[in-house]
Amino acid sequence: MSEATQNDLVKKVEDLPPLKTIEIEAPKKTEDGFNFEVNLVAHKEKGTGFFKSAIAKPEGSGYGAFEIKCDEGTLIGGTDLAPAPLSYLGSGVAFCFLSHVYMYEQSRKLDITSVKVEQKMRFMLASNLTDSHDEDVGHGRCYGIDFNVIVESPEPKEEIEKMIEVCTTGCIGLQTVINATPPSFKLIHNP
Repeated sequence: MSEATQNDLVKKVEDLPPLKTIEIEAPKKTEDGFNFEVNLVAHKEKGTGFFKSAIAKPEGSGYGAFEIKCDEGTLIGGTDLAPAPLSYLGSGVAFCFLSHVYMYEQSRKLDITSVKVEQKMRFMLASNLTDSHDEDVGHGRCYGIDFNVIVESPEPKEEIEKMIEVCTTGCIGLQTVINATPPSFKLIHNP
């Protein structure tokens, strides 16, 4: 991979390419809340090893499409020139939570000096990735997340505790991890 590509790990692109197998739905308000989607196309080319890219875009006005690059570390044969997939997962959870903190802070007009998330996600893979990929090896799972929020603020502790409670409940990224939403999975072979 060239240095120019390595330095271009995230870039804004014109739009999400047309999806062939997933129907995009416009955001809509319902009696239960506001329904929206984040759509993406991830791609890996032959001969690129673990290096891959995705273009992702939340549906709705005001959200752009971004191409992001991803790799794996050298421990398992990657080039370590881009974040690993699980780094994006963990960062997405923390970033989503911090967006909720900002919205809460603004709506309540709170005096918040800083908010930092320190997070550890613990994973397990039941085999070495370089072993054969028989059907009985390679079982992976997340077996825990430590999610610590460090807040500097002159606001009363009770107000900050309420903010964290509301943001934890409202954070879609964190709730996705907490509630482990099962995917609808379909293979499309040689379309």
